[in-house]
Amino acid sequence: MKVNSRSLYLPLILSITSISLFGCGGSDAPQDDGSSNRNLDKIEATPEDRSKQVVVIVHGNAGGMNFITASVSSFGFTFGGSENDGEFVGHRCSDGIIHYADSEIDPDEEGLAQWIADEGYDVWFANYTSNSEVTDPVPINAACLGRQIGEVAQFDEDGKVTIIAGSLGGVVSRYYLEGGAEDYPYQNNVEDLITLGTPHKGMPLDILSALGLLDCDIKPAYCSLSNRNMETFNQSHDRAEGVVYNFIGGATKSEYILEDFTSIARIISILGDNDGLASTSSALGENEGRFDYEIEGRIGRFETDESHAPNIGINSYYVPRVDLEGNQTAPFSTSFEDCIKPQLAGEVIYCGND
Repeated sequence: MKVNSRSLYLPLILSITSISLFGCGGSDAPQDDGSSNRNLDKIEATPEDRSKQVVVIVHGNAGGMNFITASVSSFGFTFGGSENDGEFVGHRCSDGIIHYADSEIDPDEEGLAQWIADEGYDVWFANYTSNSEVTDPVPINAACLGRQIGEVAQFDEDGKVTIIAGSLGGVVSRYYLEGGAEDYPYQNNVEDLITLGTPHKGMPLDILSALGLLDCDIKPAYCSLSNRNMETFNQSHDRAEGVVYNFIGGATKSEYILEDFTSIARIISILGDNDGLASTSSALGENEGRFDYEIEGRIGRFETDESHAPNIGINSYYVPRVDLEGNQTAPFSTSFEDCIKPQLAGEVIYCGND
């Protein structure tokens, strides 16, 4: 049984603190083939062997499963070209939830997933449909995520998992937690939600659309992340009762952004600080930026100087810190060292910069 400051004080401080969206993924959308349980037969843990805290990592848009080398594309295409042109990139819901300990990821690679595992947590990778072919509507992906969490929550010592979600994965996670999953209600099986670079208040997609960088007729799922649509979501859905929310957002230095992403970062910089893709105020849910409102509820907000992903800028949320010459300056990211690690350990409940 976990005994930490969260379990002792959580009942005293918690408060209860979306959206007519787009069409569905289309007739060519990959269908769940019922194989989402296929990875569970690899694990030796049983419901009676609840000795670890379960952490479920949720990828972003067509994101790298391992959060280590994090191959992340933006809105379905990759800036500057890709070695994977013409090949399938990304994930399907039917890939199921994958046990990190049984994955083929090299444990010698340094990154967020391995850091969490090294601290003694049971790490899993959820998969929802977002890839080079199609991204399913957020409500459908949220239901997929909810089912997968239900499969592994039984292995947590308290029956509730911690979700750590990047970018779009944070919105998918909130849809599940806050009643937006299609025909799949929240199962009261999540203790904490930590998001990194998630556009909680949306993104300036109208600007990208006007510049011809995004066609909402072709990619309607991504257009659900517009500022207006996310405002509707935030105003019509309460935070999940009993879940601790922590939002991490980067205010990246311009010299940290890699060349292929400098143009998009400059567009976003018109609206304020950003991590190379998501604005800082949107990632933190703060009352700043293009739409002046704050996401209601008790939320930890932790600002860093880190970037959205390793292929967008150096010093991302997911990898060790380096200088401009590529020399490692710290063994962890600031996000992990100063927020994620102490939050998981129960040393803090809500992250912050105070």
